Amino acid sequence: MQTPLLPLRIVLDRDRGTAYFTSGLLGVGTMGMFLFMMYYAQQTLGYSALGAGIIFLPFPICVVLTSTYTARLLPRSGARALMTVGSALAAVAVLALTLLEPDSSYFGLILPVLVAMSVGLGLVYTPMSNVALTGINNADAGVASAMVNTSQQIGGSLGVALLNTIFTTAVASYLDSSGSTPETQVAATMHGYHVAFAISAVLLAVSGVLVFAFVRALPKAARTTAAA
Repeated sequence: MQTPLLPLRIVLDRDRGTAYFTSGLLGVGTMGMFLFMMYYAQQTLGYSALGAGIIFLPFPICVVLTSTYTARLLPRSGARALMTVGSALAAVAVLALTLLEPDSSYFGLILPVLVAMSVGLGLVYTPMSNVALTGINNADAGVASAMVNTSQQIGGSLGVALLNTIFTTAVASYLDSSGSTPETQVAATMHGYHVAFAISAVLLAVSGVLVFAFVRALPKAARTTAAA
C-alpha cells in the first residue's frame, strides 16, 4: 500500500488549506519587498551589501517580539482576527513603499515601513502555525507543520520570478515611452519599484481577505491547547 508524502486530507481542510495558501502569498509579498528594497538600498541609495543588510535588522527583531506577544493574544482574540489585522497592516506598509524617491530618508520612511510590516507579519505567523496544526492527528503533524514552511518557500521563489518579470517589464515600458537618458533611467527604475511594491501589497491584502472569509474561529478546546 502506497502512502503519499502529502495526504490530501491535510490540505483540503478549510482552515489549514487557507493557512497554507496565506503562507504562500506572504512568501510572495515578503520576498518581493526584500528583493526590491535590497536593490533600492544598494543601487539607488549606494549602500554596500553589508550596510544594506544592517538596515534590515529591525525587521527580524520586531517579528520575534511581536510573535511572542501574539502567542499570548491568540487564546483571547482567535487566529482569524490576528491574521486579518496583521495581513492588512503588512499590506499598508508595503503600499507605503510606493512613495519611495531616489533620496528617501531611512528614518523617515524605510524604517517605519520595516517596523510596521514586521509587526503585521508577527501577528500572522503564530496564528497561522496554530491553524495549520489544530485538529491534526499525530501521524500527520510533521507533514502539516512542514507544509507551512514549504508553502512560504514556494511562494517566495515564485514571487522573486514573478515580481522580477513585472519590474523589468515596467522599467522597459517606461523607457520606451520616455526615452533613455540618465534622468529617465532613474525614474524608470523607481517606477518599476513602485509597481512591484504595489503588486506585493495587493497580494498581502488578498491573503487578509482570504483569512477573514475562510478561517473559522477556533473552538474553545483549540484555544485552550494554544494557550497551554
